Amino acid sequence: GVGWGKTFISFKIADLAYAKGKRKILLLVPANCVVKTAHEIPELMEETALNLPIHIIGGQTKAKRSKLIQETSGLFIMSYAQLSLKDTSEMIKAISPEVIIADECHKLAKVDSSCTMRIDRYMNENPKTEFCGMSGTLTNKTLYDYAHLARWACRKNSPLPDNGHELDQWCDVLATTFSEHVMGVTFKPLIDWARANYPKEQFLNNE
Repeated sequence: GVGWGKTFISFKIADLAYAKGKRKILLLVPANCVVKTAHEIPELMEETALNLPIHIIGGQTKAKRSKLIQETSGLFIMSYAQLSLKDTSEMIKAISPEVIIADECHKLAKVDSSCTMRIDRYMNENPKTEFCGMSGTLTNKTLYDYAHLARWACRKNSPLPDNGHELDQWCDVLATTFSEHVMGVTFKPLIDWARANYPKEQFLNNE
């Protein structure tokens, strides 16, 4: 069907994980995609070889959500907006996903948002949980937007620093223009040395 691209990829990743023995998989989608995804499921199941139970958590009442998360296996679909609800942490713990798939994962860019902190807490408490993030706009302008996503997905093999201080240094360098970097790293130390070792009158007024 038209527009199935990322929806199909998300479901196929979940299906492959399920075939490998991962019994509980959580798919995070934007709130406005929950209904669309729910409508596409029957056709996706008919047109493709997907073979796993699917449970829509998004858009359900608290009572319905509580019932659905008792299911023993399958793909659980939840919106990012739901990550802000008070009972979200309990829901995620109850589902206990072995794989988390984040469609439009830039929704988790802000490390200090309640949504991101809940996923971060779960990933830290469950180091064997696998993470797959998908986005066409992974970052706006800084490594801070996705360093934690890389850590969730790659764990110790992340190409980005896991140390906060080192990540700060990387971000500072990348946020600096070439001329600013050259001036700060090359010329400023020379100027400071010259000021300390030569009489002030030897410097030009426009030094």
